[in-house]
Amino acid sequence: MNEKSCVFCDEPESISHLFFDCCVVNIMWELCSSIFGIQLSGGFENVAKWWLSRKKHAVLNMCTSAVLWCIWNMRNVFCFQGEVWSDAKKLLRKVVAMLKRWHCLCTEGNALQLTEVVRQMEARIKEPLRIIWDSPGSSTALPTTSWEPPLGPHSPSSGVLPMHDSHSPNSHLPVITAGLG
Repeated sequence: MNEKSCVFCDEPESISHLFFDCCVVNIMWELCSSIFGIQLSGGFENVAKWWLSRKKHAVLNMCTSAVLWCIWNMRNVFCFQGEVWSDAKKLLRKVVAMLKRWHCLCTEGNALQLTEVVRQMEARIKEPLRIIWDSPGSSTALPTTSWEPPLGPHSPSSGVLPMHDSHSPNSHLPVITAGLG
């Protein structure tokens, strides 16, 4: 592999970037953080500290392991098998499929919790991605995608833009299209 840039975002690739700093994987960590109500984004330590009490956080640990494995696996598929990146939902679908396969490893109580986590992830897959500007009102800010709903009353002029077509009054604004992968 000659390229040393991230297969998800084209930034310089490092272990830290690939698993924790990339804008695409940050979407995954933010989703897991919101499902479990804890902070998982920000680096290895925020994920690994939960591994210390394996039994108490078995479902969380399964989810973080699935995210890490799917990131690595997708990276290798893109690098060595020529598959092309489409959107963050592709990664989420891989994580959901992995967790469904790992369901049989759970105790009865953990199986119920894992089923609920998978249900929440599947619900996110069905939601449209939203475009969120890094700096509301700035014409030079780059858009990012997220499943998170905007906080407070937002309008297109204040930073959150709905997807639109060429007949929209905002058709001059950049649009990110999200394929279903």
